[in-house]
Amino acid sequence: MPLKARITNPAYQAQAASTTSDDYAEFCEQPGDDPDDVSFNTLYGVRTIQLNRPKKYNALNGSMIRKIIPRLKEYQKSALASVVIIGGAGPKAFCAGGDVSHLANDIAKNGEAELLWA
Repeated sequence: MPLKARITNPAYQAQAASTTSDDYAEFCEQPGDDPDDVSFNTLYGVRTIQLNRPKKYNALNGSMIRKIIPRLKEYQKSALASVVIIGGAGPKAFCAGGDVSHLANDIAKNGEAELLWA
């Protein structure tokens, strides 16, 4: 059973009602995405997602998000996915959040931030 939240603030109800599972259909890997920055595994109904950027304290970037979101949507539709465990590689950090240095480099190089979807 997927985890669901009830939105009680009227300012956000219309926005939440307009969000569908198809809103994430546009996420797809792009050329240049690191193939090893996230790994996925399934064992006896337990799904694991391993963030694999220990030198950056597993900070999330566009490549990782483009892999994780479609997989979570797939897990949500599956009867097998009863547990999803997300972990981080390395001994120092689970996840530092968003990779701000990657975002800053994109803005400096391209004049804009990387899009998460194509």
